[in-house]
Amino acid sequence: MESTLKKTIHTNEAESELEQQLWSECGRLIANCILYYNASILSNVLAHQEHIGNIQEVEELKQISPVAWQHINLYGRYEFRKFSEPINIDNIVQQLTQAQTH
Repeated sequence: MESTLKKTIHTNEAESELEQQLWSECGRLIANCILYYNASILSNVLAHQEHIGNIQEVEELKQISPVAWQHINLYGRYEFRKFSEPINIDNIVQQLTQAQTH
């Protein structure tokens, strides 16, 4: 993930040392957001599987790392000034657990 973030961030070549530092810190923030997002989903799916007693799924989930970014569009255009609905982690977990049973 780190090398992809570096490529993405350094697409906008910073001209000064301060700009370079700012872009690097932005990259760290993005990486931490992705890790938190993934860990939240994994943690909730794990808790659900433990609750229903699915031991095999629990053991498999424990092997998954939250360091993944294939499902994140790092090259997209994002607007942070518009109000949008917050991400509903419970809804994502519900969709994932339903997909596992089908």
